[in-house]
Formats: sequence, C-alpha cells, structure tokens
Amino acid sequence: MRKKELIKQLQNLKGRIKPDALWLEKNRGILLSQLKAQISQVGFEFGGGNVFSRIVKKTFALTYKPLVGAAIVLLVVFGFWITTVSATKNSLPGDFLYNIKLTTERIQVNFVFDDEEKTNLEIKFADRRLEEIRQIVSQDSNDPKNRERLEVPLKKFQESMANVNMNLAKIEIKDQQKAVEIASILDSKAQEYVEVLKEQQENMTESAVAEKTDNAIDVSKNTGEKALDLMIRDFEAGQSRILPDEISNKISDRIDSLEKEIEKSKADIKKIIINKVVIAKEAQEAAKDEKEAGAIEAESGAETEETEETEETEEQTEKEVVEDLAEEEIKEESTSEEPKEPAEEVAEEVLPSIEDVEGEPAKAYELLQQARLALRNMQLSKAFELIKEADKIIVSTNKVISANRDILRYFDN
Repeated sequence: MRKKELIKQLQNLKGRIKPDALWLEKNRGILLSQLKAQISQVGFEFGGGNVFSRIVKKTFALTYKPLVGAAIVLLVVFGFWITTVSATKNSLPGDFLYNIKLTTERIQVNFVFDDEEKTNLEIKFADRRLEEIRQIVSQDSNDPKNRERLEVPLKKFQESMANVNMNLAKIEIKDQQKAVEIASILDSKAQEYVEVLKEQQENMTESAVAEKTDNAIDVSKNTGEKALDLMIRDFEAGQSRILPDEISNKISDRIDSLEKEIEKSKADIKKIIINKVVIAKEAQEAAKDEKEAGAIEAESGAETEETEETEETEEQTEKEVVEDLAEEEIKEESTSEEPKEPAEEVAEEVLPSIEDVEGEPAKAYELLQQARLALRNMQLSKAFELIKEADKIIVSTNKVISANRDILRYFDN
C-alpha cells in the first residue's frame, strides 16, 4: 500500500476510533514523564506545555550558554584591564607601567567623539603630567636621571595643551557660548599651570630641562591668552553671558601676577650683577696668588736652567728641522688640492648682557600701569594687549637671567 493511500485511510478513521479511557490516562502519564525527563537534561523544568515550548527552551539553552560563557570571559578580561589601569595611576616616567598609562589615556580620548568631553579629558591628563613633574623634582633635583624622566611629561603636557587649543577652536565654530564657558575654565587652568611650572623650574638644576619647562610655560600662556581673548571678544560683541566683573578680575589677576614676576626679575638681575663683581674680584686675587707662586718657583728653578739649557738647545734644533720638513710637505699637498669651500656659519641667538636688560622690568611695569587704567575704563582689549606686550618684555628679560643661571646661583651651594 502506498503512503498516500495509508494516510487517506487513517484520516477516514479519525473520529470513529474511541480508545479506552483507562488506557488513555495511563499512557498520557507515561508520555508526560518521558518529556519531563528529556527537558531536565537540557537544564529547564516546566510542567505540562507542548513540544514547541520544549524546542524553544532547548534552543535557548544551546544558543545562549556559550554566550554567557563568553560574557564571563570578557568580564574577567575587562576586570583585569581595569585592575591594570588602576595600578598604572601612580606610575612615573621610567616605571614599567608608565607607557601603559599613557596608552590607556589615548584610548580614552579616541573613544570619545564629543569635543567638550575630549577637552575635559586633555585637561585631566595635563593635570597628571604636572603632578608627575612635581613628584620627580621633589625626589632628588640633583639626580642626573631626572633630565630624561622630566622630558616625557613635559612633552606630553604640551601635546595635551595643543589638543585643548584645537578642541576649543572646533567648539567655537559649533557653539560660541559653549566655547566661552569652556574658555573661562581654561583661562584659570592655564594660569595655574604657569604658576606650577615656574615653581618647579626653580628647583631644576639641569639647564636643558629648565629650557624645556620654558616651552611648557609658553604653551600654557598661549592657551590662556586664546581663552581670555575669546571671552573678551564675545563680551565686547554683546553676546557673552559672563559677567563684566568676572572678565575684569581675570585681567586684573594677570596684571598682579606679572607685577610679582617683575619684582622677582629685578631681584635676580641685581643678584647677578653683584655676583659678577664678586667673581671678578676672586679671579683677580687668584691670578695674583698664581703670579706670586710662579715668581717663587722661577727663582728656585734658575739654578737648574743653566744645566738644562744645552740639552734644550739640541732638542730644539732637532725639532725645528722636523717642523721645517713637515711644513714643506703640507705646502706641496695644499698646492695639489682644490680650494675648499668655507664652512657655513651657524646662526645663534645672541642675547644681550645682563646690564643691557637692567631697565627692562621698569618698562614692563609702566605698561601694566597703563593696562590698569584701560581696565578701569572697561577698555578690555586695550588692557589685554598692553599686558601681552609687558609679558613679552619679561619673557625676553628672563631668558637673559636664565643664561646667567650659574652666576645667579653662585653663592647658593
């Protein structure tokens, strides 16, 4: 009998066959117990239900158990990563974990797409670099390894500040008011960075590191200037939500800070000039003592000169003969060779002497007084320009002071 015919006959019997009620109940219990046992093997318990439910639950177990396992592995790895990042928090340049610390910071920035959040992260990282600089300098300022250890955080600090400037420019294009709000924070931060870097620079014995610190200070000043300039422009355009007193106070704080720096420059210049006079006197006395010692030695050696004179004359004659022969060979070689091009001169920055900049702090101070007057008249842009001009004078003066750093610290050791 073919399959189709068998199915047709079975369909015709549907409804005609009535099984015994006792047999039906008994076999129903057996069937349910078998289904329950199969489902328990998969890891699920349920009463009653149909075949579809069993298939769904079994599929869920087979599909999601591996995913749960993978999730556990990821959590373990992620937990290890978090632990490693936490361990790098206090690492310093030269430590094994320090490069991991820098790498995780860059990963954080790369996974953020909002410019404001990027800026906040860069400020956070700049704070870290300053703390690292402070710790290294405080450990041992005379350690020769400090030069290499300080170069890394100084460089990374400048990179963070450059990124801050770039992000601020992007924010300004998208949202002027938001940029002004961030600029207000940046201005305060930049001023703080300048003060911290100058404080640490005082304890740096390596002149090369001190110069690199000057670069970091310049970057901080540049960031602060851009931030304050943005605030002033926005205020004078009548668009700013920042109160006039807040901007005025920021400008006034700059004037106060520069006046303190001027007083320090004056004191350093005076100290260098005094030390130079003392060093010159000490050199004269040393030369006088050496001359007297030479005279005594000459008298004691006069007796031996006569006996040695004959030998020296013979040696000198032989030496002159050798020199004459060598000179003739050099002349012959020089005539055969082509004329050489003169060596290129390397241009170097020629700084004025300390005496030449002695009056510069007074010029800068006068500019600051003009800035105060402009500020009282709410001529904010004019006041800010005068401040920047005074700052340039102080920066160039401090370069001369730095060039005389050894003289400045002559009596400190």
